[in-house]
Amino acid sequence: MKLEDKLIAMEGGDSLFESKLRDLKFPVSSVFKSEGKLTPCSFKEGETLKVKNDAKRFPNSEKSHDNKILKGVQDGTIESLRKKVAVLFSGGPAPGGHNVLCGLYDLLKNNHELIGVRGGPGGLLRGDFFPIDQSSILNIKNSGGFDFLGTDRTKIKSEEQFKAVLSQCKKEDVNAIVVIGGDDSNTNSAFLAERLFHEGIQVIGVPKTIDGDMQFPPYLPITFGFDSATKVYAEMTGNILKDSESSLKYWHFIKLMGRSASHVALEVALQTKPTMALITEEIRRRKITLYELIEQMVALIIERAERGVYHGVILVPEGLFEAFDDVKKLIELLTEEFFKEKISEEEAKRSRSRGPFSERSAERKEARESFFNFASNVMAKKHFEKKHEELLSRLPDGFLDFLSQTDSHGNIELSKIPTETLLIELLENRLKEEPKKLPFSPLSHFFGYEGRCGAPSMFDLIYSYHLGLGAASLILSGKTGFMVGMGNLSGDFEPYGIPISALLAKEMRHGKEELVIEKSLVDLKSPAFLYFERQRNKWAKERCHNSPGPIQYREKCYEIPHSVALNEGYKDIVFEIKSS
Repeated sequence: MKLEDKLIAMEGGDSLFESKLRDLKFPVSSVFKSEGKLTPCSFKEGETLKVKNDAKRFPNSEKSHDNKILKGVQDGTIESLRKKVAVLFSGGPAPGGHNVLCGLYDLLKNNHELIGVRGGPGGLLRGDFFPIDQSSILNIKNSGGFDFLGTDRTKIKSEEQFKAVLSQCKKEDVNAIVVIGGDDSNTNSAFLAERLFHEGIQVIGVPKTIDGDMQFPPYLPITFGFDSATKVYAEMTGNILKDSESSLKYWHFIKLMGRSASHVALEVALQTKPTMALITEEIRRRKITLYELIEQMVALIIERAERGVYHGVILVPEGLFEAFDDVKKLIELLTEEFFKEKISEEEAKRSRSRGPFSERSAERKEARESFFNFASNVMAKKHFEKKHEELLSRLPDGFLDFLSQTDSHGNIELSKIPTETLLIELLENRLKEEPKKLPFSPLSHFFGYEGRCGAPSMFDLIYSYHLGLGAASLILSGKTGFMVGMGNLSGDFEPYGIPISALLAKEMRHGKEELVIEKSLVDLKSPAFLYFERQRNKWAKERCHNSPGPIQYREKCYEIPHSVALNEGYKDIVFEIKSS
């Protein structure tokens, strides 16, 4: 075969790496093996969870699971009537999603049927189903992305939507739904399970998010996708650290995913040992102001310059600016005053649901100009406290543009905000005040979408496959309203069923109280953070950085996230599954 023909043959997902990855074999936990064959596990009841919400909202679910954790055990006795199971992705992609489908398929293929839902929850409402066969599973095995099914962010909340789901499931004879998603998606699963309970349709959730903000240890120390994404970011950060040490003249500011939580920044820091890593939760808890942080960074730059070091790497979580209480309050005050003085109450009501700027370009331009004119006159009118006036006067010109980056719910779209470049501008302005001119050549980066659809790490491809096996086992055991968990990640993986409704808590969302799964934030007393805290001053002063290497070379590295190993008290970052 000619070289050109070989290259053409690789098109469409058949590169050398992708082909080798499909053929990769990996071990399966003994809980899913019986007499050498793959089998579903059964479940026994464990601890009872303390409920944070109003149980009256989930009477069927509460009666069914009694808020008890289920632990998977192998006894080889599960028998189930034929099931037709629909599976969908919900929310943003995360590496390992396709292997969840593989795990589901491998346990259901002989006596049951697995069908896919195109386009996420929206596809479920439309009844966009299609059969999943062996050839499809072999083609997507160990591959990254959510492209086999596609995904969206539709929230199924209204009675009309619940009726549409029921109608589509009855039309297709669907007995169970598997929702692979994050905290909002699994919250949705709890309501869906409750609503479909008396219809005999099971709902099982599979937890995913690259942000790592959905944890319930020891039953769910981490979601799938986090390890792969942080390994991708750690590889690139390691490369930047090497470049910084090579060129000797650049300060690199790297923004990383993580709006509410800084698990990604912490994990990448643990893997690479950068000059500085910012943790949103620490800034919020310790009430560090924006300019206090700038002074800390200036001190670091000066200290290194005095030693003849004019370079470094700083990790910045994308949600950083929401952590500063003074900045957050300023934004709230500006927005409140704008609504109060510049628009009618009727328009204010409409605007609050989408932020001060609509997405329609003409309206947006006019509203934006109006807001900027308003903000520029704020100090003269003395609407705010002096500290907020001073903050506003010191912020870069581009800061107010933050408020134009709002989503449909009025939230600032942090991934679109150039946090890293704004920090650079603030530092440049501050360094100009120093009596001695310091060399400062900053460069900015954003590592975000690069980590969502890559080939999964060895940990994630095995972990997500086991989550699929766990979800299938819950379905065949007749369970509903559970999210599959997986513990003992340093050894022979242990599956769990976590009652979703027991995890829900009241939270203010878009101006009203809603029941949602609480996001897991970085605990400043956790072993992972305390280790980081002990080591970071050394990293700032000495050459300690690591270059973890690309995921392609890690197929034989049975390595778990360092933060998980520290927090769970594991003896090593290497995991070992007993049964193959």
